[in-house]
Amino acid sequence: MVDQVVRTKQESGLTVLTAAGVVLVGYSYLFGLWTSRHGESPDLLLTIRGWVNQPTGIGEDFGFLGIALLLLATGYVLSEAAKRLPAVQLLALLARTVLPVVVGAVLVSTLLVLVGATPLTEPEDPSLSIWAVLANLWLVPRLFGQPSLIGLDAPVTAAFLFVLLLFAVLPLLQRPVIASIVQLEVIGALVLLGGWAGEVDAPSFLHELGLVAGYLPLLLIGQLAWMSRAGVLNVRIGVGLGALAWLLLVVHDRLFPELGGWWRPLGGAYAVLLLLIAVPRGASVADVAPVRWLASRALPLFFSIVVAGYAVLGLQSGWMPLVLAIPIAFAAAGLCAEGLHRAVGRFL
Repeated sequence: MVDQVVRTKQESGLTVLTAAGVVLVGYSYLFGLWTSRHGESPDLLLTIRGWVNQPTGIGEDFGFLGIALLLLATGYVLSEAAKRLPAVQLLALLARTVLPVVVGAVLVSTLLVLVGATPLTEPEDPSLSIWAVLANLWLVPRLFGQPSLIGLDAPVTAAFLFVLLLFAVLPLLQRPVIASIVQLEVIGALVLLGGWAGEVDAPSFLHELGLVAGYLPLLLIGQLAWMSRAGVLNVRIGVGLGALAWLLLVVHDRLFPELGGWWRPLGGAYAVLLLLIAVPRGASVADVAPVRWLASRALPLFFSIVVAGYAVLGLQSGWMPLVLAIPIAFAAAGLCAEGLHRAVGRFL
């Protein structure tokens, strides 16, 4: 299923980055976030925070770094697909690969909340309504003040917005510099508008849109990496535009005080550095079966971690030792992801 989206055979470095991103998201949300929210302080977690996260400045228990790697890979792959496929075929491919996974994740999360389980949601105890479910199915709960039934909705919404932006500049892709500058301007405008809305009595929609737009520079950098790699864009120009996109991460971090202290621009810089190293050089580890499995199922794994894995951890709370509960939660997320992958693969 996702083999058509993450082109594992052609880009071994991208395969490794995608697999690493999924692992880091799983570690962050099933080990770091869940234990913190439930008053647990495992020695291993504290040691990693003290010896790795704090010295390097990588916050959120590697969660943002993992998301950044996945967004970079997404921007890279979507741009390649947009160049290779007609718009209608690209839209059909996304509808067949992404839409069923999103719908399944939202509906399963809704069902879990209804029966009293605890998938990762924002807020932790969401108020369900038909509007909340519809907003989540459309990937825009945050923008319309609805609870998120998938706790990591912001980067998902950002990916959705990037697809819209990519379709909007399709006529300009023959002139990649102009297309990239237009995208930079749109993203910059959304970030600045959101920051302004947070300081005045403006609709909350604008502020939330600006928050989500903070992930868009990573998707654009992924696009610029593909353009440079494919020879569509001069490498020096690509580096310059990529630097401007990264600066938007810095601006976003400054404009939104709720993000203060996480050093997300630094996490984004680490992710970009890994992309620049891995994609040109490739990686022999990409041929290792677990890495191929993680990369080819990255999309369903991303959703399964925050829905199934997080909920399974909650079901084990209070009676299962954490050393067993976390591997069981990872296994549950993996089984759900494999089921989604095979179910959707039948229609490809």
